Order: sequence, then C-alpha cells, then structure tokens
Amino acid sequence: MDMIGNLLASERKKKGLEIVDVEHTTGIRAAYLQALEEGRYSVLPGDVYVKGFIRNYGNYLGLDGAHLVQLYNDSLHNETVTATPTVVEKIESSRKKSSHRQIISSLIIVLLLALSAWGLYVWQQSSPAAPAAAPQTIAPAVKPAVIPATQPTAPTQVVVQPTALPATNRPITLLARYSDRCWTSVIADGKSIYEGVPKLDEVLTWQADRQIVVNFGNAAAVELTFNGQPVGKIGERGDVVVKTFTAPPVKP
Repeated sequence: MDMIGNLLASERKKKGLEIVDVEHTTGIRAAYLQALEEGRYSVLPGDVYVKGFIRNYGNYLGLDGAHLVQLYNDSLHNETVTATPTVVEKIESSRKKSSHRQIISSLIIVLLLALSAWGLYVWQQSSPAAPAAAPQTIAPAVKPAVIPATQPTAPTQVVVQPTALPATNRPITLLARYSDRCWTSVIADGKSIYEGVPKLDEVLTWQADRQIVVNFGNAAAVELTFNGQPVGKIGERGDVVVKTFTAPPVKP
C-alpha cells in the first residue's frame, strides 16, 4: 500500500507543491495528506474517508483517482489472501483427524454387527421351530357415505383498496452553501447520493424520507439549512465532521 503514497508524494513534488498548498485547494487536512503519502491509513477517520481522500488527492495532482482507489482495494484483497493459507492448513489438518476417527468408528460398528449376526444365527439353529400362525380374516373395508352439501359455498369477494398517491414534499430537505473547497459525501435513506468536492459558492440541495448523513472534510467551508431553518457552520477549518439529520416526528 506504500506504492500509492509514494506515487502521490512523487507527483506532488514534481509539480513543486507543498502539503499546505494541497490542503488549501482540496480542503483535506495536512495531517491526513501526510498520512496518505506515508501509507498510515489508520490515522484517517474510516475506510470511506481513505478512498475519498485518495480519489480527490489523485485527481487534484492530475492522476486517475478512481484507478488509485482500485489499487487500494486490490492491496486490501492481497493482504486477506496472504493470511488465508494458514487458516486452510488448520482446516485440512482438522479434516484429516476427523476422517481417521470416522474410519475407526466405522470398523468398530461393522465388527459389532458381524458379532450380532453370528449370535442370532447360532440362536436360531438351537431353538425349536415355531408353529405356523393361523390365517387371519380381513374384513372388507367400508366406504364412508358421501353427504352432499346442502348449500353452495359463496365465492370470496376481493376488495381492492385504492393506491395512495405519493407525497410531493419529502420530510427532510438539507441545503448546503459552500464558501471554500470541501470534500463531501451524502447518504440519504441508506443510499449514497453524492460524493465529491463542490465548486466555490455552489449551493446543493438533498432530500430524503427518513434520514440524511453528511460527511464534510472541511466543515468550516459549508453552511447548512435544515428544513428552512439555518444551521450555520458545524466545524472549524480542516475539521472532518459527520452529521445526521432525521425526519421530525409526525404530530398526532
């Protein structure tokens, strides 16, 4: 995974940029940019931020951010595959031991069955023949009488309820006004609907039925309005802030 960090650092130095220059333009804190270049991903808030920062940092330097994220995912997969053989060896060893136990148990069962069969044969040879049993008379089966129904069954009536029309206004409306660059991701009702860096002075609006979760990489660069009520700024410059907005309770 150091390959990604080396590529980012090398490209930044080629362009004659300092970490503070990248921080000012992308809105990503200098400490996080330094951690990306050194491959210290545990310093970042979470995996979603790691991928978002790699993509935006790479695109800013003129690299293919999506390709860098794919390299990051591949590196995680390779770590998992490297650790797998040890687990497989333990499973195979356990299977071999279990197979040996099953073979021994099967042999013991076969031996017991053979001894039981031999004992039954000896007992039958030594016992006198039993008299033949008298034939049994089997009474003919009596068919049950069929009683016709006195009244026909009424057909079931299916009542179709009219389909309610969808509401035109959704319970949650969140407006964001940007005064600086800020990496942003938005999840509405459990589905990702936006991820990127809006332009300066851009105004974005998102709606949801139950919940909106927003992630900001530079909280001081955005002012929020929730359902028409100003919220203002929710952090300082360079702060990574995750905030959740839920639908107001329905009045009885």
